[in-house]
Amino acid sequence: MISKSGSPSSDLLKNVLVQSWKGYAKEIIAPLEKEQTMMTVLFALVGLITIFIIFVIFNMLVGSKTKDIGILKSFGADDTAIAQLFFIIAGCIGLFGSAVGSTLGLIFLKNINRIENYCINHFGLALWDRTMYAIDAIPSRLNPYLLAGIIVSAVAACLLGAILPALSASRKKPVDILYQRL
Repeated sequence: MISKSGSPSSDLLKNVLVQSWKGYAKEIIAPLEKEQTMMTVLFALVGLITIFIIFVIFNMLVGSKTKDIGILKSFGADDTAIAQLFFIIAGCIGLFGSAVGSTLGLIFLKNINRIENYCINHFGLALWDRTMYAIDAIPSRLNPYLLAGIIVSAVAACLLGAILPALSASRKKPVDILYQRL
């Protein structure tokens, strides 16, 4: 049987539906994409809260160290040196926190399936829905670029949170600081 176009294969392909794998599995992919979007929003909020907490801590640090700032300025430290001091402290805190957090995160990542098995056996709590993801273990592959991005972001958050307190500390006048403390 030959069709009007003259090709015998055109009749064979008339009822064939071509679909991408995303279109075929959209019931599975759509919830995962929503979950990924929500996780991104939540991590952004956690990042903003982290910057605010660092800001508050450094503001308290500047408040408690005003006498020391006044003494340093009376000995000749300029505004830039005082601001740099607070930025160095913020960078060290960021690096230390990143090192500790990365180490604990890597330990957790290495043992995540053992931790889940412990939770299932002792508490009946399944952290990973095997029916939804169709794999029997939690994926625990490390993305080194993501880890590096997280470390850089943590240090940047510390530095961002310290900007205003460092500028505030550097603008204090030594005479006013020491006069307030007497």
